Amino acid sequence: MTEVAGTLVRECIARLEDADRRVAEVTAGLTAPQANFQPGPKKWSVCECLEHIAVTAESYFPGLEKLLRRGRERGITGGEPYGPGTWFGRYLESVLRAGPQAKKVSAPPSFRPSRGNHELAAATRRVLDANRRLRELAAAAEGLALGRLRMGSPALFLLRISAAQVFETLVLHVHRHLDQAERVRQSPGFPAA
Repeated sequence: MTEVAGTLVRECIARLEDADRRVAEVTAGLTAPQANFQPGPKKWSVCECLEHIAVTAESYFPGLEKLLRRGRERGITGGEPYGPGTWFGRYLESVLRAGPQAKKVSAPPSFRPSRGNHELAAATRRVLDANRRLRELAAAAEGLALGRLRMGSPALFLLRISAAQVFETLVLHVHRHLDQAERVRQSPGFPAA
């Protein structure tokens, strides 16, 4: 393996470790009313942001695990650069990189958190478990030609995305919604305790 070959994998793992730190920061000291505060009728609470992160990542895991296993079995190895990926993957990456100014994209119904009160500890644990699993999958992907391995989106089956783009978009997605959770804490009307 060359030095360049593992850049995406190393960055993915490092950014997920940073996300774990951010989860601890954004949830530190929150009471149940604060964790479940919705800044508006169609806005998510901190807990709902966390649930959405976990639900989305978890939905990709079965397909990604199968894809990586098949890649190993078929010897589809290679390194970076992984190529441009798919149109759909490039679209997701561009939206996620644009930050809060990005065009709002509604989450597919299967990726939406359930409405109502959530237990903060359970939502936090679920995100940390999803991040850990994604780090494990990234490490298992080392040496595979991640641009050549493609799968259907779990929510939009006809749209394909490369394994490299799955890792990149899921990491960007975690940070996007942690940013959103931080904005919830700064929202007018956020409970004092």
